[in-house]
Parts: sequence; C-alpha cells; structure tokens
Amino acid sequence: MRLLDYGIDPVPYIVMERMEGSLRDLLNKKSFQIKEALEIVLQIALALNYAHSEFNLVHRDIKPENILFKGDIFKLSDWGLSKIFKHSATSKGYIGTIAYSAPEQFDASFGGIGPWTDIWQLGVVLYELITRKLPFGEDVAKAVKNILYESPVYDNSIPEDVWRLILSMLQKDINKRPSASEIVKHLHSLLAQY
Repeated sequence: MRLLDYGIDPVPYIVMERMEGSLRDLLNKKSFQIKEALEIVLQIALALNYAHSEFNLVHRDIKPENILFKGDIFKLSDWGLSKIFKHSATSKGYIGTIAYSAPEQFDASFGGIGPWTDIWQLGVVLYELITRKLPFGEDVAKAVKNILYESPVYDNSIPEDVWRLILSMLQKDINKRPSASEIVKHLHSLLAQY
C-alpha cells in the first residue's frame, strides 16, 4: 500500500491510501471462482516477490485480514510483524496467526523463518479462497498439530493443477517450497488456462 504521509507531531502517525475493505470482508460475502482466486493471489505474490527480492523483507502474517482491496486491485498491508531476512532467521516466541502459520513458526526444527514462510501463508490463503475453509482445520489445537504433522485436506472444489500448486506451497520442508518468483510464473501459466 502507498504511504502518503507520516510524522510525529502531535502524536506519531502514518497516512496510507484508502482501500475499500479486506479480503476477509469479501470472503464473508461471496465465493470466488478459480480465476478470481488465482488473480488475487498473483497480485500478492507479486508484492511478496518485490519485498523478498528487493528488500529481503519477510511479512510473516499473510491472511485475508491483511490483504486489502480497492476495486479489483489487492494489496498486502500490515507489515508490523515483518523483518529483514538474513539467511535462516529465527524469532523468539511465536508471532503470527495460527491458522495461517507455517510449521517453522511453531517449531524451529523445521527451519528458520524466511521468504518460504510467506509462501506457506499465501498457500493457505489460496486454499481458503477456493474452498472457504482452512486446509488444516478450524480448531486451534488441532490446527497446530495438523500444520506440524499432517497434509492439507484435499477438497474436490480445487482443480488438480491448482491443487499441485497449493501442495507445493504447503510443503513442510522449507527447501521444497517455491519462491515468490516461481509462484508468479506458475500463476501466470495457470491463469492462461482459466
């Protein structure tokens, strides 16, 4: 999102462009066609590719509430938990939103936090856009266990080619997840088919 102004007087403030609402608002009102879901995720993948490649910045809290829209333009907001990525970053204590968190956010034995963490979270968002459900369940305690040890639940509303993309994004092994630039290429390819 565009930063329009900032200052400290009379209190610290920032002014950002006005958006119409969040992706969560839309999810509460409507279902998304496959093409719509892919187009939204593509816009966020482009933002992540830019943040990862130009600034080594990892968002760490991608979820529908942090994706804002104006018309058919979607932007990633709320970079408050972001951090500069230096190799395999670790963080002290858990931060994020449980249902969208990657295994490495709960257990450092999966690896450090990095750009791949954002890819996992974006995969959860893509799954939710298509199915209106979360891939590892709604119950918090079960979701953490499932994120750590189970595969995402297949939903027959997801086409096979899109399911393969989602599975690649939700790999437990951080080294097997695609980069944001690879996701962008894959999404362009998929959109050409829909």
